[in-house]
Amino acid sequence: MNFDYGNTLIRALQLTWKHKILWVLMMLPMVLSFLMFPFMFGFLFLLDADIPDTTGIIISIALIIVVLIIFLASIAFTVIAMSSSTLGIVRIENGASSLNFMGLIKDSLAYFWRSLAALLIIQLSLGLVFTVFFLLTFVLSIVTLGLASICIQPIMLLLTPFIFLVLGVMEAAQTAIIAENLNAIDAIKRAIQVVREHVWKYVILTLIIYFGTSILMSFIVFPLMLPMFFFPIFMESGIEISNQLLTFFPLAFMCLFFPVLAFFSGITQTFMKASLDITYLQLTRPTENQTLHLEEKPQVDGTN
Repeated sequence: MNFDYGNTLIRALQLTWKHKILWVLMMLPMVLSFLMFPFMFGFLFLLDADIPDTTGIIISIALIIVVLIIFLASIAFTVIAMSSSTLGIVRIENGASSLNFMGLIKDSLAYFWRSLAALLIIQLSLGLVFTVFFLLTFVLSIVTLGLASICIQPIMLLLTPFIFLVLGVMEAAQTAIIAENLNAIDAIKRAIQVVREHVWKYVILTLIIYFGTSILMSFIVFPLMLPMFFFPIFMESGIEISNQLLTFFPLAFMCLFFPVLAFFSGITQTFMKASLDITYLQLTRPTENQTLHLEEKPQVDGTN
């Protein structure tokens, strides 16, 4: 089948720009994960604080529990954000003219456990593959005095497109759960089948999206990182710095840097998700319905 990369990316860009509530959905998990950093830096305050050992232990345990709770909550919010965004994209591609923020979140809860299961299966499987691969590389490098690490470099070059394909499978599985109402296992099988049949389309598309968004983000992130470049110079000047001041500067920097990063990351992640979800819908759509309409798509109200 003919696949138009340009039309797919343009359609994803139009959808991303028009439906800005998808930005907010993609920003929520990142904003929540940022809340962990103040508690993590809180351990530095305990170093200079004149408090009894027992109190310090209790505070440390409390900080660990809070960080763990925020971490688990960020996973839940990530699944909800991904499901809600995919649900919104599917509805727009099915003809909806507008999206309701709370309606998407409420309706996406029906797919929460299936989406979480699919995400965990793919992520844990990927983690297992990489763990075995790098352990095997480490052992062979010791046995062969480093020769194995040289011989394995061509395989290392294939890891980047492999990760892109895993990303494609993950997004395809998410879309299959919502668009085709499949369970987690069947959705993963369906996603692998679609990605395998159109492997080069996914590789090319993900490469375009990755490098395009990376270049755009570099122009935004680099100016914001400049203050941190001067911080080591200030520390090497010989001026005595307390742990509180050492903690305050990164916290002040994060208060400026992370909201900006979350905002632009929400936009780029929405564009990436829209591109991959539209790709899956196009590739699994019946042949007679393969034409990808842009702004001329009929505007029919969707169910919120």
